Amino acid sequence: MRRTTAAAGVVAVLGPLLLAGVGASAASAAGDGSLTVRTLDRSGKPVSAQVAVYNTRTNDFRYIDGNKKTSLPNGSYELATSFTGGNGEDGIVGGHSVKVSGATATTFDARKGRPVKVSVGPAPGGGYDRSVSAAVCATDNSPATMSTSAAPGDLYVIPNSSKAYELAYGTTYTPHSTTGGDFWLASATHSRGVPSGVSATLRTSGLTTLKVYARSGPDSGQARFSFNGEPTRGSDCSSSMDILDLQRDLPNSFSVHVPAGQWSVGQQGNDFVYDGFHPYAAGKTTALTLGHAVWGPGGQLPYT
Repeated sequence: MRRTTAAAGVVAVLGPLLLAGVGASAASAAGDGSLTVRTLDRSGKPVSAQVAVYNTRTNDFRYIDGNKKTSLPNGSYELATSFTGGNGEDGIVGGHSVKVSGATATTFDARKGRPVKVSVGPAPGGGYDRSVSAAVCATDNSPATMSTSAAPGDLYVIPNSSKAYELAYGTTYTPHSTTGGDFWLASATHSRGVPSGVSATLRTSGLTTLKVYARSGPDSGQARFSFNGEPTRGSDCSSSMDILDLQRDLPNSFSVHVPAGQWSVGQQGNDFVYDGFHPYAAGKTTALTLGHAVWGPGGQLPYT
């Protein structure tokens, strides 16, 4: 995810500087501890996983491996993880807090997971591949955020009543055809805790339609189109769901139905076209033409 990736990069640079600055005595005063995060699939067997670990006092952030002992300073931590079950199909996501004091262990047990069922209503009809996604986030906007996607019926969330966490969830409909058909994306957020499962039908009345006309311009052949939503309330959890990437041959036209709000649209092939964030209202259709020119100027022009 975008936010956690950026945070991880910052830690890699600043970590050694911080340790060098506090000195050995301060590091010792902080206390030495360790954390083992057990990650179990729905049959109770350990499976490999990455766990996002955030120290709420020092702001240290890192990823650690599940089912392995990791040295950490004593303190309070926010955790989030997502992993695939041993069957290669189940997707599991969860988050909770833990206090590290000496040798500490905690568990994400997928057997406690509850189904995440999300659909669009009215349904777009047949001819679509569908996926369901979920993300668990810390409400203090820390980088302790993880998300995953799976086929309908294969996604599970581990409940947590703590108001320090929230759940974003969504579903995507992708047409079977590689040459035509609309794309659908709907999402929502459950704040004040991670619920014991989700069963939601997201209404199409809350979506906006972007009708894209993609000309060849400086490009030809296949291009990648990206649609990215901007959080409406300062939280990255919803933006974890509001991402849609697709490929189409140029020239092309297609419609994308996404939640109303701020969206940016990009096209990337031999060149790059990007329009920034713009507001789009629910129930409205907006026409977007990408690659206006028959040939050039490219994405680097004009330039002063």
